[in-house]
Amino acid sequence: MKRFLSIILASIILISGTGVSYGTAPTLEEVVNQRKNVGADIEFLNSVLDMIDDRYPFPVSEDELIKGGVKGILRTLDPHSDYYTKEEAESLMSMTTGEIVGIGVVIELADGMINIRQIIADSPAEKAGIQENDKIVSVNYESLLGLTLPEVSNRIKGKVDTSVKITVARGDGYMDFDVVRKAIKINPVKFEILNGNIGYMEIDEFSYGLSKYTQMAFMEMDQRGSKKLILDLRNNPGGLLNEAIKLSDTLVPKGEIVHIRYKDDMETYKSKTNGKDYKIIVLVNENSASAAEIVAGAIKDRGVGKLVGTRTYGKATVQSMMPITDGSIVKMTIGEYLTPGKEPINGIGIEVDYEVKNTGTEDMQLKKAIELIR
Repeated sequence: MKRFLSIILASIILISGTGVSYGTAPTLEEVVNQRKNVGADIEFLNSVLDMIDDRYPFPVSEDELIKGGVKGILRTLDPHSDYYTKEEAESLMSMTTGEIVGIGVVIELADGMINIRQIIADSPAEKAGIQENDKIVSVNYESLLGLTLPEVSNRIKGKVDTSVKITVARGDGYMDFDVVRKAIKINPVKFEILNGNIGYMEIDEFSYGLSKYTQMAFMEMDQRGSKKLILDLRNNPGGLLNEAIKLSDTLVPKGEIVHIRYKDDMETYKSKTNGKDYKIIVLVNENSASAAEIVAGAIKDRGVGKLVGTRTYGKATVQSMMPITDGSIVKMTIGEYLTPGKEPINGIGIEVDYEVKNTGTEDMQLKKAIELIR
């Protein structure tokens, strides 16, 4: 229990700094010198730990208390600061690198079932015969009833070249598939030409390597003489700052892209290109966040395009990933995004130029974008 106390106090010091430090944890004396009321803090924490020792009727490990304590400290800061165990960290990093080890399916929770919304082309799932809209009912014969999507995803993923048994409901029956996990490279960009001359680019997230896929799409547009772009950032939760900067640099002419306000200073990212000579419409909604809001804000504020849909989410903070020696990660908010015009986004969102809501089966937002870009 005493080790729990010292680590908790060391963590308080770790998250209070503005930089990233990978040195040894501070001594208790150093902690004491940096906190005015440390005596009261120690007394309070010790009393809680004593209550757990004396009264808590179920088994609890010191490791669980340590991780829970660190999570609690970080989550008190804001919803985007957190602590990830080694296993959680590996899952988190796979999402931002654009590569995961799994079977190549995109899942969703629909009517209480784990539905396969998409099969990634040339993936192990596709080769095994799993189909879109199959319902996954068990993994390795273990029921998925009551599990969250991340929990299901973690059961499906594993080490490269290991096998996992997937049972799906299809029609009126059930089917078993033995699928060998592989490294899956995810292309976050869907691109097509609409109505002969309108480039339509949908970006799922700003993962590592995104610019490679967007540049391929822009090359196709240029080769076909298309000067009209619908950029679909709806339901895009964000991702890597540098990928948002790269895309903005391609589309926005020389000048400001985004300002980042840190605790003691301000950093400005600028476009170094002349931009694209495109007519641009950006589709956004209430789930467009973070890096997606950087791009949308840059295009709107710099006057190179219009926004269609609904006000964006309003998640405009910068998180730093701080690795711990055991493989876990501390993620902490260190800054705030501002648009080129220095308008705040966090907790507010970006207002669209044309508000359109999708209430039925027809995509009225895309329909409006096509109408405007013509």
